[in-house]
Amino acid sequence: MAGNREQQMYEITKQLEEGVKALFTSERYTEYLKTMSKFYNYSFNNTVLIALQRPEATLVAGYSAWQKNFHRQVKKGEKGIQIIAPSQRKEKELVEKFDPETNEPILGPDGQPETEVVEHVVSDFRVVRIFDISQTYGEPLPELAIPDLTGQVQNFPLFLQAVKELSPVPIRFGETEGEAKGYYSNKKKEIVVKEDMSESQTIKTLIHEIAHAKLHDREVLEQTGEEKDQRTKEIEAESIAYTVCQYFGLDTSDYSFPYIAGWSDNLKMWELRTFMDAIRRTAGEFIKELEEKMKELETDRGERDGIQNEKEIKIGMDTKAVELEQHEGLWHTVEEVEIEKEHFYLMEHNEYGASVAPVLVNGDGKVVAQDLENGLDQEAMKAIREYLEEKETDKKQEKVEISNASLFDEAEREAAYQIEATGQFFFIQETEEGYDYTFYNQEFQELDGGVYDTFDVTLQEAAKTLLLEEGADLTACRKIDSEMLQEQVERAEYFPQKSYEALKPLMESEENNVAFRSGYGYVMLQKILEGYECMIYDQAFREIGGQFYENITASKEEVFSQIFQEEGIGELPCEPFSYEELKKSVIEEEKKRFYEGELTPTSQIGIREEKLLRGESRQNIEEAILCYAQAELEEAGYEEITLLAARVYESRTRETLYREDSDLDVALSYTGDIREDAFFNLLQENGMRIAGLKIDINPISLEKTGTLQEYIKRAEQYLDEREAEKQGQIPQETLQEPQISFYAAECMEFPSMGEYYENLTLEEAVEKYKMIPSDRIHGIKGIGFCLKDGSIYDGEYELMSGGKISKDLIDLVPHYKESPLVQKAMQDLERILAEKQRENTAEQTKAEGTMGRKVSVLKALKERKELLKKQEKKEETSHTRKKEAEL
Repeated sequence: MAGNREQQMYEITKQLEEGVKALFTSERYTEYLKTMSKFYNYSFNNTVLIALQRPEATLVAGYSAWQKNFHRQVKKGEKGIQIIAPSQRKEKELVEKFDPETNEPILGPDGQPETEVVEHVVSDFRVVRIFDISQTYGEPLPELAIPDLTGQVQNFPLFLQAVKELSPVPIRFGETEGEAKGYYSNKKKEIVVKEDMSESQTIKTLIHEIAHAKLHDREVLEQTGEEKDQRTKEIEAESIAYTVCQYFGLDTSDYSFPYIAGWSDNLKMWELRTFMDAIRRTAGEFIKELEEKMKELETDRGERDGIQNEKEIKIGMDTKAVELEQHEGLWHTVEEVEIEKEHFYLMEHNEYGASVAPVLVNGDGKVVAQDLENGLDQEAMKAIREYLEEKETDKKQEKVEISNASLFDEAEREAAYQIEATGQFFFIQETEEGYDYTFYNQEFQELDGGVYDTFDVTLQEAAKTLLLEEGADLTACRKIDSEMLQEQVERAEYFPQKSYEALKPLMESEENNVAFRSGYGYVMLQKILEGYECMIYDQAFREIGGQFYENITASKEEVFSQIFQEEGIGELPCEPFSYEELKKSVIEEEKKRFYEGELTPTSQIGIREEKLLRGESRQNIEEAILCYAQAELEEAGYEEITLLAARVYESRTRETLYREDSDLDVALSYTGDIREDAFFNLLQENGMRIAGLKIDINPISLEKTGTLQEYIKRAEQYLDEREAEKQGQIPQETLQEPQISFYAAECMEFPSMGEYYENLTLEEAVEKYKMIPSDRIHGIKGIGFCLKDGSIYDGEYELMSGGKISKDLIDLVPHYKESPLVQKAMQDLERILAEKQRENTAEQTKAEGTMGRKVSVLKALKERKELLKKQEKKEETSHTRKKEAEL
């Protein structure tokens, strides 16, 4: 089997090498660079995630970025593209104090070491969502501040000036040798570009040579310790030039790709990743710098022309040094957030940096919050909410003042009344044709109306006459606010008054999570940090719609009205419904469909769970896991592995079982030729966190472990037992006594292949293991255990493979790490192996001693034989001499 694996790896490597060659010599590389020019600020892994989830994506941005930068809105019901973004959080730890001189612990009066709280920053990752332009609507994309560089390159002098100012070395125009369009001189530290070329060729050549100066200068390569041949340098430089030009609308493919193809023979797989990282990083940096430089040049030119007014300068992400009210020194922008179409900026001190708490300001530089040690956290959001509420109050007050100033005139032009006897409403207003009037019933639905075309009476007299015609007296009517009446009439068109009255207790409640039932199904509303999350379910508790309302200052009544207006659910009566009951029904029905065979990639449970999942939903987490796992597989070259589904399970699905420090467990079902433990190690290599929770991904092979439904069912049964045990509902004597047995197998990866012995004691398993020949072709022989303790971990697991105890593999599963039976099995096996080793050593020593004695006897016999020969020869010689003497 090892031979097969080696052969398979060879074939995969060969395919990758051929694929790299094809990539550089075909349109695939063109398409990649075009994509890179759009996603220049995304990492290689995130570019892969974007391509996996939405291959047709062209221009992507976050939800707020579409609103803020492009004045576009994400379409209702669109699912975001999930990518991984770095984040940092502060953690506090209690540590012992040490004397800085002696490096010894500092002891307190009680003789115990003194302690202190130390705060450190922990790097983390979180899932964020972005959307493609095809998922949005609104204004056409605004033209870039930098004009498109097509044809003759409009605004060429400005663009050329920006490129020249960003060059790390001087640029001059002159003659070049041969057909060269330009060159970078390592010796003179200058760039020379051929004169009299077209504008587009000049720009492309300049960026190509600047890339050489940035990446391939002799001193730069010596500092980084890199060695690059000419082919690598030319591919990187021309690819960067193409990427930057493509971003600004200048298509140089007719020139760039034949050029690249000429340098791309016999490429190796590892070179691709090296090229892509260098190209993406350098091109991205240059694009950003070029945009900023052109804006700066435009601003300078505007100031010279008297266009730019210094007083109009606002706070922005490019603010580098600004004075803030009641704060000393200069500050710069580090982060931006947009809420309700207003921008807020987190400012950091230029001199003291992170040692001074950041300050939050609006676009005009007004301080909104200060001492924000944790950045844009809940305290910052609370301050923004209070600022917006105060601003809204000021607007209303201004409106009231304006209204009061013209109260007399308004009273003369329109009026509204409620007829106390019937509860109906009456509205009248002055128009060019006369007095327009309308009668409404108690639910603000129109009953009658018309125009009273008499101008020789006042509005009050006209109202009195019209009311009398309906059998009502003006004196028996209560005057009400006419604007409020019109708002109620308008609202009743989509939010009927009966439903409004029925749901009023929910809208006025302080609860963050509420739900109601309509004739169509159910609606759930969750108030979260960024706004409101709305989910709509049918009668079978299946999610059929919903929307995120990014408005943290809106009241529930405003959000309810928006839901009724946009979702069209007001045609049938509505009534309050228990949020917890709806949540329970949604989860139970989803499980029911799951166990009945409806396997969707995620659980379709979009409810955000504040306690268990720290404000995330199961569906979002599962989507993130699938994206993350797919990216890891792609990067590792496991293209034949198919991910089937992911499900959040274990203790963080039960409020009675989870702990605040519990990991978040996710079962990941897949099919393909990769061992579960190998897949587990691959996923754990980089680690993953969501909402600050450590994610423990448990790969479930369809071929080895079975379906995800079977696995989750066992997990649910185990959790049911734990809950019942915790609540004291299971007598102790009925609990299953943990048991462990052992097996020996010729192939530990697939125990059913070759020799397999089960239900053994550990000693028996060791003996069977010794009996299996080591040269069998099926795989590596080993010993495993079968734990039966009523948990979801019941079943077989590797204990030893190839003569080595699998301690690291066992410790990866907390349940086995904490199991006394499993830990004892490892200790016993270590003891047995050590005893066997001593016995083998003793036998070997004995054998060596016996062999030594045999060698000594043979040596003595040989020496004696040689001695006798010498004596015989000596005697023979002596005898001969005597004879000679006698003769």
